[in-house]
Amino acid sequence: MVILQNAWRNIWRQKRRTLLTVSAISVTTALLIFSISIEIGSYKMMIENTLRLGQGYGQIVHKEYKETPSIRYTIQQASQLVQRLKKQFPQFDISAKAMAFGILSSEQRSIGIQITGVEPKFEQQHSAIAKKIIQGHYLSPNSSNEIVMGKTLANNLKVKAGEQITFLGTDKQGSLAVDSFTIVGLYQTGMKEMDRSLTFINLPYFQQLFALPDQVHKVIISADSFSQVTEQIPAIEKMIQSQKDLIAIDWRKIAPGVYKAIELDLSSAVPIYLSLIIVVGFGFMNTMYMSVYERTREFGMLMAIGMHPGMIARLFFTETLLILMLGFVGGIGLGATISEYFVINGLYFEGTEVIYEQFGLPPTIYPLLNAWTLLPAPLIFTLFTLLATIFPIIKINKMSIVESMRAVK
Repeated sequence: MVILQNAWRNIWRQKRRTLLTVSAISVTTALLIFSISIEIGSYKMMIENTLRLGQGYGQIVHKEYKETPSIRYTIQQASQLVQRLKKQFPQFDISAKAMAFGILSSEQRSIGIQITGVEPKFEQQHSAIAKKIIQGHYLSPNSSNEIVMGKTLANNLKVKAGEQITFLGTDKQGSLAVDSFTIVGLYQTGMKEMDRSLTFINLPYFQQLFALPDQVHKVIISADSFSQVTEQIPAIEKMIQSQKDLIAIDWRKIAPGVYKAIELDLSSAVPIYLSLIIVVGFGFMNTMYMSVYERTREFGMLMAIGMHPGMIARLFFTETLLILMLGFVGGIGLGATISEYFVINGLYFEGTEVIYEQFGLPPTIYPLLNAWTLLPAPLIFTLFTLLATIFPIIKINKMSIVESMRAVK
């Protein structure tokens, strides 16, 4: 307690230096917290906006389908698997999808597309596409020959909502799958590749058209957060281990492009953050080192009256901790306040609407403020600065009484 009281008194003997040091630590900590929260928040938005286009936060697929998406590689007895998943993982929403390729033809044009069988009720709750209908409506739960397509595809085919269109494809056995559909809705995501190639019909009708009785290509797993599903992937794999041809995958394999982009961005961001910490840390070490030189005569007098160098080192270390704590309290408070403001209001990037729309992202980014964005920067900063105090403390422990007393104040 005595050391703590003396340390507190000592750090305010040089008010200007202490305030400057505390301010530098606070500003650096706040900057790191805000930058990390923005970065993690943007990653979260990238992942969720990509997966909400209908891919889900987790999937069960045929192990061959992941590499070669052919209509042949299906999940057998899909309804039983879905029910087992719903029973074992009631916290998740489970659905199924089936995909095929074919040709859509209007009176004027024919275009190759991907047709997907979906469960409309599930899609309306979890898919962003169902919420981006700009003409007509989404699929009805018990519809048969209804189809939803992108606005770009409709423009290319020169059709509109309410008109008829013909589909030509092949089923699992290689026979022709031919039918006519009524266009009930047009969606627009802003992602050109998706808007001009993806179409959706009701899953039971898809299974009938393509001769896939109780078969699908993907079992989709959704939840409040993608991290919840990622944590349960090992348990899901264990549940389906008896079905050797099935695998469970999380968002990293569902959207590998997003995962690689995040890895690449982190590989460039982390060195920048560490460089900032190192620069400020060396400045802090220099301040502490100069403090030792200025107080050499003082330390000599303390040793002369019987204080052990180790006790002086502990006093100096306590002063260092107090300055760090003041800086971190201010930095965490400032960083959390700034981040919380943008959590509520968002950070809008003017002029980026078109660019962001191509990736299914909004132009407004919301920081993510939690323990993972608040604590890493202060903890790493603390570790580095405490290591930086080793040299001043070594200097103190090597002091001799005579040389210290002769030092010029």
